[in-house]
Amino acid sequence: LVIGMGIAMALTPLVGQNHAQKKTNIVVSLFQNSLSLNTIISLIIVALLISLMPFLQYFGQDERVIEMCKPYYLVVTFSFIPMLIFLCFKQFMEGIDNTKAAMIITISANVLNIIGNYLLIYGKFGFPRLGVLGAGVSTFVSRLLSPIAFFLYIYLSKKYSFYIKSFKWKNFSKYLHTSLLRIGLPIAGQMFLEFLALSGISLMMGWISATCLAAFQIISTMISTT
Repeated sequence: LVIGMGIAMALTPLVGQNHAQKKTNIVVSLFQNSLSLNTIISLIIVALLISLMPFLQYFGQDERVIEMCKPYYLVVTFSFIPMLIFLCFKQFMEGIDNTKAAMIITISANVLNIIGNYLLIYGKFGFPRLGVLGAGVSTFVSRLLSPIAFFLYIYLSKKYSFYIKSFKWKNFSKYLHTSLLRIGLPIAGQMFLEFLALSGISLMMGWISATCLAAFQIISTMISTT
């Protein structure tokens, strides 16, 4: 996920530069190519993560954790596709001086995720009691609705609809894909190493016990929220 996030971040400076110079056609092309690039990246990441599923038992974790993890892992893995598409919308809008839309959609999605967790983990108000899987389903739904909300916001806006309505097949460019990767991959590499360290600590906590792993996840969530 953080690899995709890093690559998506390359869009903001490139769009910002061309937006400031009133090069609207290039801004549209960057937006379109970033969407296609991140969609491709997300599909590759999903394929890699699914291929890792049979090897989860070799990570030295508690058997109960692995069995609870599998359905959650699968659902959250597929949620990466809409998540990375959302990040393209977010980074594009920041590049053209609009940070408010991303903030509102992100906060709304998080609130929805929290409510969904409560309803689906514990089976409240007639919803099925899904446990850990419920958290995954809630995450998937919130991540799916985020890019849909962003698309509708841009498409229905008189100020921004031009950018989507100007998408054309001829805008697809190998050069722009390469430009986005040239800036995005170093960002992705730095973020990957940072999060790899946190993931490594998670694995080590799981080597001690399932309780230590759960405690570490709580602490990680508190840090992230802060």
